[in-house]
Amino acid sequence: MASNAAQVAARIRGFGWTRDDLKNMLQAGALQIEGEAKQRAPYQTGSLKRDIGTEVRDEGSKLKAKIGNSTAIPYAPHQEFGTSRGVKPKAYLRGALRDKADEAVRDIAKAGKAILRAKA
Repeated sequence: MASNAAQVAARIRGFGWTRDDLKNMLQAGALQIEGEAKQRAPYQTGSLKRDIGTEVRDEGSKLKAKIGNSTAIPYAPHQEFGTSRGVKPKAYLRGALRDKADEAVRDIAKAGKAILRAKA
């Protein structure tokens, strides 16, 4: 019996999506979470909010979306997770993922349908 991942991969191949199509679909879903994270990010100068971004990576057999801050904002982890010195966690990234995951999945599906329509 095939694993769930193998079954999903077989179904995806059946739709005829290319690797680039899948990356674009994943990007569409990730942008939903990115937008929510930007709205939730603590604001003082705006640097933290402006730095939030999305990167879709092709890692061989997997596609991964990274949503978050770059290393240019060294205090971002302190804002997200808090510190032992009294900075309370803001959970702007984790909260965005939790609250927007279903919408992200819907956006991925919508992007997939749009790609199929364009190929028809």
